Amino acid sequence: MEKNEKYTEKLSEIDQHSPFRVPDDYFDNFYARLDSKLHGKEENRSVVKEYRLYHFLKPALAIAASISAIILMLYWPIGAIRQKNMANSDQTVVYSIEDVYFTMVSNLDENSFYALLSEPEKKEKLTMDEIASIVNSTFSDFEIYAETK
Repeated sequence: MEKNEKYTEKLSEIDQHSPFRVPDDYFDNFYARLDSKLHGKEENRSVVKEYRLYHFLKPALAIAASISAIILMLYWPIGAIRQKNMANSDQTVVYSIEDVYFTMVSNLDENSFYALLSEPEKKEKLTMDEIASIVNSTFSDFEIYAETK
């Protein structure tokens, strides 16, 4: 009980007057101001916001950037591991002339094979561009690099 009396004494010492007050003539023109605000908002609602292309593409660009970042984070280490394994393997494949000739002949049908046998040998000189195109179409870059060592 003593505590309650103590609090009541302290509360009675506090000024009972509220520090907040309503501005003068606030309620005199309240309805007029309310009407102007309401009609003003209706006019603002009729104005359509102009969205730029960026607002529509922003989510799609964010998703594309996230997916590409994930792919790069996964692909880059795997590619580095692959290159190390390929460099460490040091296995070069050597084809004999017979193997190459057999693969060329096995892809021919009978008529083409007989036509090649019956034609006399033509000695044509190939240009450097033709040789380069044949080599590029036949061998991979790695095989060409391995042969130059």
